[in-house]
This record gives sequence, C-alpha cells and structure tokens, in this order.
Amino acid sequence: MGDLVSRQCPVCGSSYSADSTRLSFGRQTTCSRQCSYALRAKKLDKTRRFSCAVCGKVVLRSPAQVKSAFVFCSRACHYKGRSLGFVQRVVVKPYAVTEAGRRAWRDAGEMRRGVLRKEPITWTCEVCGTERALPRGLLAPARRLRFCSPECANKALRGVGNPSWRGGHPDYYGADWRPLQRLARKLDGYVCQRCEVLQSELGRALDVHHIKPVSGFANVNDANLIENVVSLCHNCHMLVEWNGIDFDLPARCRVNPGLDTSKETAQQPVAADGPQAARR
Repeated sequence: MGDLVSRQCPVCGSSYSADSTRLSFGRQTTCSRQCSYALRAKKLDKTRRFSCAVCGKVVLRSPAQVKSAFVFCSRACHYKGRSLGFVQRVVVKPYAVTEAGRRAWRDAGEMRRGVLRKEPITWTCEVCGTERALPRGLLAPARRLRFCSPECANKALRGVGNPSWRGGHPDYYGADWRPLQRLARKLDGYVCQRCEVLQSELGRALDVHHIKPVSGFANVNDANLIENVVSLCHNCHMLVEWNGIDFDLPARCRVNPGLDTSKETAQQPVAADGPQAARR
C-alpha cells in the first residue's frame, strides 16, 4: 500500500484521499463507484451537438445518426428540409405498382367511401343480451367481438361451447373408486408407471388412470377393476389422456380378457366423440 494522496474528483468535484499505488494502475481515479460509472459513460459517449438546418434547435446526435451535412431535429424539419432542397429522398427499392394493384386500390377506396370507422353501431352481447353503441371499427369481422365481459365469455365457452370440448367425464365413479385408487397405488409401489417418479418426490398422491375409458362401459362400476387402472403422475396422466398409452402396462393389467390393453391398440389417440376419455 502506498501513500495517501489528496485528489479532487473529476466528476463531482469533491475532495478525497487515494492510494498512490492504486493510482499508478489507474484505480481510485474518482471518489466513489457512482462517479466512476459516470466517468466511464462520459468517455464512451460519442454524441456531438448539432444545430437543426431548418429551425436552428440544438440536438445531440451520434456519428451513426449523421447521414449528410445537414442535421434535423424532427421528422417535420426533415420533410421541410427536403422541400427546401437541403437533402433528397433516396429510394433504395422502387415501388412495383401494377395496373391491377392500382385497380384494386381504387375499388377498395370505393367500398370505404362514406363508411366512417368511428360511426356508432348497436352491438349485442351473445350471452347476456347487453346492447352497447360501439365504433364500427371495433366490429370488424377480424375482431370477432362476441361478449361484453370475461364473465360472459367464460359462460359461453364452457362445456360444449368450448372448441376443445371432448364430451366431458362423469363426476361420480362409484363407491368403490376411492378404495380402488389406494389399492392401485399400493400395487404399483407408489411409482408412476410411465416415468417412474416416486410419489414421495411429487409431494402429492399419484393419479389413477382408467386404461379403458369409463365411457366404454354401460355401468360406471364395471370400469373400476384393478386390471383397468394404472398409477401415473399428473404430467404423464395428461399426456396419456391426449396421446394414448405409450408405455408397458403392469402385468396385472393384462390378465382380464375383456380388456384390450395391448400397447399397439392403446397408443391410438382418444376418440373425438368420447368423453374426456380416460379422465382419471
């Protein structure tokens, strides 16, 4: 450590003491880190002051922003500078205008003539029937404005009104469903049969999936067989719901001749007309 030297900060002007050894290596040239950052930014700043060629206003521009001998403070002054002959517009790629394009432009103008985009039009919500006066521009076909609020949208897009609806699933799986879930998890060793993650690692109970959907049985209780269920984590359960079974089932799931649980058949996607097929 060298001797302390009294210095004046080149940024804020305050006096401070600096180590002479550190000064020799270009350190402690300012009184604080904030002043050091400000000094670095000042050295990197390459902007210069220019006067607008039209109105005379002083502006800051970097060398990359100066394209000609004349500098302008705004777009309006730039356009005025063109009319005064200071600069000329340079067209790099000329417009390719054809006669068909001109005709289409004229036809579109004829269609829009007399139509005011801000003209109020009476609009009615599809759910609650609320009528509102909205500008014509908001009712363009591309906007597809159907509902007056998120609440009305949620009501309309629920169930069969939702484009992703696949028929739903029964809310009640019978009195033996809960005991069957516990038994399936126990027989599967509390391990997801697809990705082999442990239930203890998930922090929640494994899902139990019907191999053959409940919709394929006349009676809900007929689907609740230990040969027809398998334990899955939630992520794998959702993938299997959409893509079908793509893993080897436990041996107990292949002992019932009434169930077609072969891997080739199970990999087929869920039928579109079935309920949200093997939900659970």
